[in-house]
Amino acid sequence: NAACGVSGQKYYTEGAIQAFNLVFTSIPIVCYAIYDQDLVLYNTKYPQLYRDCIKNEYFTSTVFWNWIGHAIFESVLVALMPLAILQKSDIHTGTLSTFWEAGALAYTAIIIICNLKMLFIQHRWYPFSICFLILSILSWFLVAWVLNSSTWFDYEFYMVWNRVLGIPSFWYGLLLIVTLIFSKDLYLAGNASFSTNSSAVKLRKVNRCIYLYIYLYIYVCMCIYIVVVCI
Repeated sequence: NAACGVSGQKYYTEGAIQAFNLVFTSIPIVCYAIYDQDLVLYNTKYPQLYRDCIKNEYFTSTVFWNWIGHAIFESVLVALMPLAILQKSDIHTGTLSTFWEAGALAYTAIIIICNLKMLFIQHRWYPFSICFLILSILSWFLVAWVLNSSTWFDYEFYMVWNRVLGIPSFWYGLLLIVTLIFSKDLYLAGNASFSTNSSAVKLRKVNRCIYLYIYLYIYVCMCIYIVVVCI
């Protein structure tokens, strides 16, 4: 409301809002619910695995408010950073032409982040799981192109997607937002895996090389972003 003058202006096109749960984030979570397995072979050999659930260690007040805190932090970051990043981004006028460009960047970041969250909760990955995750992200690019191609869907979003894809700061901002949140989650997941006393975590074979490679990827992405912006 502060950014739009308490006018009730929408941040996202209505078609994107309606398709969020149905198209962009549904299949990966369904695959997770059906196929994911965690330490199945150890259930009978190590009955102490059930001790953590009996003690209610996975859902406490601390865990709940930790989730709320992360949600508030990420929502503020995703909502406000596009407004700052896309200022003076229009190559013709030097200004942010409409409110919809920032919304397009924020929504694209949300789709990518929500799907990448699966990397931190899923224990077993299959080729089709990865394919569905990638297709879920790419489906937004297709749907956004369709929505902006005609005034019949949403006249206010007409040609916004085509325009925003040609703005360099859109891609730099997308990389920055996703990298910031992804690196936070990665650090917390790695720290929990190596420091917790949970019986289940102790039995998991954590590959430290995977974390090293991902950290290296994030570092390289951030360096590229900084270099490009400075140039």
